Amino acid sequence: MKRVLALFTLVATALAGVIAADPAEAGPPSPTLKVARKASGPYQPNISSVNVPTGKTKSLYFKVKNSNESTLNFNLEGTEDADVNAFYRLKWFRGAKNITEKMTAGFALQLEGGKQKEYRARIKHLPTAGNLEWCVELLASDGAPATVSSAGINGNCNL
Repeated sequence: MKRVLALFTLVATALAGVIAADPAEAGPPSPTLKVARKASGPYQPNISSVNVPTGKTKSLYFKVKNSNESTLNFNLEGTEDADVNAFYRLKWFRGAKNITEKMTAGFALQLEGGKQKEYRARIKHLPTAGNLEWCVELLASDGAPATVSSAGINGNCNL
C-alpha cells in the first residue's frame, strides 16, 4: 500500500508540475538542425572536424526538422565567409538545385509540424598554398537566439 501511495504521489507531483508550467516561459518552439558526413547519417547537432584534402571535394548533409505539432516560420541561412574564398568554394544544394545565393543571403522558411527538409553543403578545397581551419554553419532564427548546426573543416569549430 505504501508503494502504491508513493507512486501516486510521484505521478501527481509530476502532473502538477506539467500543468503549472507556464508555456510563455518555455520560449517559442524552434526547429532542430543536424549535420552528417553521409546522406544516410548518422545525424548529430555538430561535427567537430571534417578533413577536406587540397584539391578534393566533400559534402555535408543538413536536416532541418520541425518536431512540433504547429507550423514554424523562421529564417534559414548558410555560411558565407569571404575570408576563406582563396582556400575553399562552398555551394549549397536542395536536392540537385544549387541554392547557394539564396542560402547565403538567408530566406524565410515555413515548415509544417512533423516535417523536415534536407540540404547539402559541398566544400571544395582549392589547390592553393596553405590550409585554413573553417566552420560551415547552418542557422535557423525567428528573433530568438539562433539554432546552429556546424562542422569544422580541416580543424575544430570550437564546439
